[in-house]
Amino acid sequence: MVGLGILVFGAVGVVYVVQGNAASLSSSLALAAVLVGGGGFLCYFAWGLVRRNEKSRTPVVLTQLFALPVAYYLWQSGSPALAGALAGVAAIVLFLVLSPPSTAVLYPDTTRRRSAG
Repeated sequence: MVGLGILVFGAVGVVYVVQGNAASLSSSLALAAVLVGGGGFLCYFAWGLVRRNEKSRTPVVLTQLFALPVAYYLWQSGSPALAGALAGVAAIVLFLVLSPPSTAVLYPDTTRRRSAG
């Protein structure tokens, strides 16, 4: 869901550039490219988790860990609602991705060996 939101923000940035409403063409294009690329990668890794691809777990965890300091700085800058939402989503995603049932689904061979030994 976050990946889709980032993709939408990137697409809005591209629309602003095409309409000529951007303050700085080069900065707006660079930001739109980063947002579209980052949102695309987040969607790709989320789809990997849906398909039970264990290689998608690390990028998802790292993204959430990077979101927590961003939430802290949002809090410090006077945006507590946005900071709380970002921190809440990051904490929930971390909990769900790192929980034992998720680990069992993503790494069935590892969990089977541990229970057998």
